[in-house]
Amino acid sequence: MATVYLLLLSAQVLASHTANSHLVQKRQFTAEAAKHWIRGDEAHAHSSVVVHIALAQRNLGSAVAALMSVSDPESPEYGRHWVPEQVAAYFSPSPEGVRNVRRWLNDSGIPPHRVSCAASGGYLEVKSTAAEASRLLGTRFYHFIRRSTGERRIASDEHHVPRSLLPAIDYITTEGGGSTTKATPKRHAPRPRTRSVPSMLVGRQNDGGAKVNCSVYTAPVCLREAYGIPHASPGSVHPNNSFGMYQIAWATWLPEDLDLFYRTFQPSLVGRRPLVEPVNGGYMQTDIQISPFNLEPNLNFQYAIALTNPQPIINVQVGDMYGGNINNMLAAFDKYYCGSIDPSIDPVYPNSQPGGWNSSADCGIIRPPKVLSITYGDSEANFPRKYLERQCLEFLKLGLMGITVVAASGDYGPASGFSPGTCIDPSTGATNATTGLFSPTFPASCPWLTSVGGTMKTTQRASGTTGNSTTGGKRPPRPLPTNETAWSHPSGSGPSSGGGFSRIFPSPAYQSRSVTSYFSAEQSHLRTVKGLHSPSGRGFPDVSALAYSYLAAMHGRIITASGTSASAPVVAAVVSMLNNERLNMGKETLGFINPVLYRHKHAMNDVVTGGMGGCGVAEAYRAVEGWDPVTGLGSLDYDRWREVFLGLP
Repeated sequence: MATVYLLLLSAQVLASHTANSHLVQKRQFTAEAAKHWIRGDEAHAHSSVVVHIALAQRNLGSAVAALMSVSDPESPEYGRHWVPEQVAAYFSPSPEGVRNVRRWLNDSGIPPHRVSCAASGGYLEVKSTAAEASRLLGTRFYHFIRRSTGERRIASDEHHVPRSLLPAIDYITTEGGGSTTKATPKRHAPRPRTRSVPSMLVGRQNDGGAKVNCSVYTAPVCLREAYGIPHASPGSVHPNNSFGMYQIAWATWLPEDLDLFYRTFQPSLVGRRPLVEPVNGGYMQTDIQISPFNLEPNLNFQYAIALTNPQPIINVQVGDMYGGNINNMLAAFDKYYCGSIDPSIDPVYPNSQPGGWNSSADCGIIRPPKVLSITYGDSEANFPRKYLERQCLEFLKLGLMGITVVAASGDYGPASGFSPGTCIDPSTGATNATTGLFSPTFPASCPWLTSVGGTMKTTQRASGTTGNSTTGGKRPPRPLPTNETAWSHPSGSGPSSGGGFSRIFPSPAYQSRSVTSYFSAEQSHLRTVKGLHSPSGRGFPDVSALAYSYLAAMHGRIITASGTSASAPVVAAVVSMLNNERLNMGKETLGFINPVLYRHKHAMNDVVTGGMGGCGVAEAYRAVEGWDPVTGLGSLDYDRWREVFLGLP
């Protein structure tokens, strides 16, 4: 999994009492973001400041029930997904709330002609000066300078709004001064280990593809063998089926590497390319060819195309040369979400910088694919709670529309990245510690998508593993892979399957029984991590797939790479293949699949050995019978998934 660090000023809403009892304070910093900015002089009174007011959405209390009605296999409404217009109407802000906010602005001296409402009705934009915004929000505006780049912007430490408006306002962000561009995000892709092709291969298959020693390496043929995945997508490609993969600006697959991979493993695919769907420019480049730019997309598309052929694969490429992120993609999918763009975190357009996307942001003009794979993420602790809650709600909306979102769970056990440390420092709340509190990864921690962890074959491990199941290591009666265990580094340290419990999102009802069983089985062991995690949070991952020693082509060589960036696209590919069969049967796409998976555990290969560690704990969580925060419910089995999902209405 690649980790994207966007450690910027934020606008987290934290309610607290102030001297004036009718106001609510809203802080402008997370602990992690604050250390990256220096507060300078106070902004000039006439400096331009734009205030963005995200209006509270309706029916949030019933949103989960709405999703479950179309996703729970026991529901009579199962599969009756909503159209975008239904979703928009259901969540649209209250007209009364909008009137109250406008009245507050008018009473505060902001004339109506400087207040505009987005076409979607989701937010208000207020054009003001620093002096006016200071009076409106009960604060002062300063120049803030980014330590790493010198970028300057105008912002406040905190702001205030009347308590009576809390039901009508989700959150407020401000934009002013300086450049609105962001530094190119860091990408931490799976670390490759180079090998020469001959040592990996043991002959040729009938189709000309290489025979691979699947006890050591992972290749398309090995995945088909392990999970029973058919060699080609059954039936003709349905015109309404689609499979997309999210990629950030600069992340670029290389055509010559795709063809090297196909010549080696699936010669009939030479020349196949993803269909590029650019968002806000969709910046790609091939001049600078280095692992952080090329490994993630090469790995993603080489395997997605090989497994789902002949299904076209969409490359959702987000951002200009200054960056792009998941929020930008979601806004491109949903015009009603465009007001959720936070100028202190997200790239803002137009961007007049050289090479920037100097046009309006793509807003609701991209049709989301029926399956979306996301292999990038970051620590929950690096973002405001409201920011994550809004984004997670957007994944819920995609589920309502019959779209399956699959996200990699991470590669560092209970942490959210590697050096210099991404565990949470309990004294500051910042994610800069090598030990400390466990740090869940987002978006994998969102309950309304399917989080994918990693496994490996026991033959890929340097030493054997022991069973952790409650039956003394005995296998449960249902079938299991012949040799699958939790993915972790053979030495016992280093990268491993990410997982744990969210600090933002509570455990959803669909997994409550499974999580309760896990805590009951592991209550003795979990005493060793008491206080380091949030046991009431959403547990992840949900499922797993092989994540170790993938053969991939990069920069003209066959290398190996490991990570949930490899396993997540495998699960997404299988869902896309099942969607294609359902569509050809006259049925709907699968949408949000978690309720089905947790009700049909027999369709999984339960992984009961191995574990993962991190944040100073050698064995944070262990794989056990049933669900666990290392491998979820287990790995997939194509035939059993097919039987379950094709049998649904």
